[in-house]
Amino acid sequence: MQPSPGENPPPIIADVIHKGAPDQNTLRGIYLITLSTFIFSMMDGLIKWTGESYPVIQLVFFRCLFALIPIGIMLWKAGGFKVLKTNQPLIHLFRGCMGMLAMFCVFTSFTKLPMAEVVSILFAVPILTSIIAIPILGEKIGLHRTIAILIGFVGVMIIVQPGADILSSDTIYPIMAAFLMSFAMVTVRILGRKDHGAAISFYFTIFGILVSSIGISFSGWVMPVGFDWLLLITIGLLGGVAQYLMTRSFAIAEIAALAPFKYTALLWSAGLAFFIWNEVPDWKVWIGASVVAASNIYMLHREIYWANKDKAHKRQKYSLIKTKVMAFLFRG
Repeated sequence: MQPSPGENPPPIIADVIHKGAPDQNTLRGIYLITLSTFIFSMMDGLIKWTGESYPVIQLVFFRCLFALIPIGIMLWKAGGFKVLKTNQPLIHLFRGCMGMLAMFCVFTSFTKLPMAEVVSILFAVPILTSIIAIPILGEKIGLHRTIAILIGFVGVMIIVQPGADILSSDTIYPIMAAFLMSFAMVTVRILGRKDHGAAISFYFTIFGILVSSIGISFSGWVMPVGFDWLLLITIGLLGGVAQYLMTRSFAIAEIAALAPFKYTALLWSAGLAFFIWNEVPDWKVWIGASVVAASNIYMLHREIYWANKDKAHKRQKYSLIKTKVMAFLFRG
């Protein structure tokens, strides 16, 4: 699936196209992002499995609590507690609310709908994020991205096939999750201008533990039995490890090379659901997901094109200024 709703999205496109890092390794990055996507799918499968016996809010609690272990490692590698300093507490709070609501909707979706269908609908998150970023971040989209967004929505409509009963069906959960995740993603981009990514993940996880604990106090605690303890703990560990691997992959390879491999989530989810629950995605899921994925990849291509063009323009402008300065210094 997508990164968990409260997690950090990949760095902004313009920041990761040419990092110039000495350890850049595209093949290793592809391996890491594919492994990350597989682990996220395993986590989704555990959520669906344990969701038959435990309340969703309790699953959220375990997801956040034990994700603190890998996130703590990320925080330590980033420099320790000194990176937790922030002057954006209200934005962190808003991000936490959006992320927690999204996580609740995603987890609920997996307990009520086929895994492949949920994952396919969540493919719409990058499209919705592009739209929401226009009024909030002041971003502009051209004709090509507008067409890609419209085509992406066609793909979502193929999957969802909305009718008069859409608001009363279980499909509303992944749709709501996609919108909430998009707001969370845009908020993280705002936070990322000043705060470290490890700090953003840490604050959300702590917020998630507190909110889910309050929720459990109202809904009640179902005591895990036997092997279920390990399954519930593993949900949190898998989520944290997958997030770390995804972050690492974008640190060592270009996003353009990695993005297509995130859509292997549909293959992992469909395969897992088939072998465990005998779920077989119908044609609308495969066709709709393919349309949405193609739309997202094309939008990424356009962002990279303009980012590279902007970099080339800046280099040309710098070269011109340098030439004029040199001519002035050595005139006569």
